[in-house]
Parts: sequence; C-alpha cells; structure tokens
Amino acid sequence: MSYLEELLPEFRKGAKIRRKSWVDCCYIDKKSIINLNNPETLAADDWELYQEHVDWDYIIKNKCLCWFWDGINKKIINTLTWFEKGYTFPYQSYGGVKYRNCHPARRDEVSFYEDRESE
Repeated sequence: MSYLEELLPEFRKGAKIRRKSWVDCCYIDKKSIINLNNPETLAADDWELYQEHVDWDYIIKNKCLCWFWDGINKKIINTLTWFEKGYTFPYQSYGGVKYRNCHPARRDEVSFYEDRESE
C-alpha cells in the first residue's frame, strides 16, 4: 500500500490507481473525473496501482515480453517464467530473478528490429 503522492509519478504517465477498499473494477486514471475533496481519502495509505486481470499462464507459455520492477522508477524487460500469487516476489523472470511487480509489455512500449546480414 502507498500514499497517493507516492503513486502520482506513475499516474501522470497514464497508470490507473485505486484504493484497496474499492470494488475490483473501480479505478481512476487521467481521463476519469472524481471528487477527491475528502481529506481522509487524500491522506489514506491504502492507494495502489490498478492492474487488470492478466492471464499469466498465457504470458508464460507464449514467452511474451514483460516489464519487471521493484521500485516505482526502475524497470527492466524480460520474459516471465514463473508466477505464484501470495508471495512477496511473485514474478520470476528468465534468469531466475524475482520481482514484486510485472505487467506485459504493450506493442507501443517496445521496438523490434530485424536482423540484417553483414554487407
């Protein structure tokens, strides 16, 4: 859980955020209009990044690229090899490194280059 101000940098980049006590499908993003005038809501420490349901088995089987990170700012890209809900570090990337956070990379986040033969 985090305070709202800790998640604001990611929110500004387009991430969805929510309070833990909200219904699973509820979140706010830059396009949402919500009244946050309540000081108790703003000062709450149960804010989190909202993550939509992901089919982790599909991601693992198809070796899809994912972003992994522990802190808010430092991310690496790799493939997911293992996922187990309930652990402190539930995501394991290729190479055996475990992380707290993971989400599949979108096409617009990654550039792919074709191999060229030496001339």
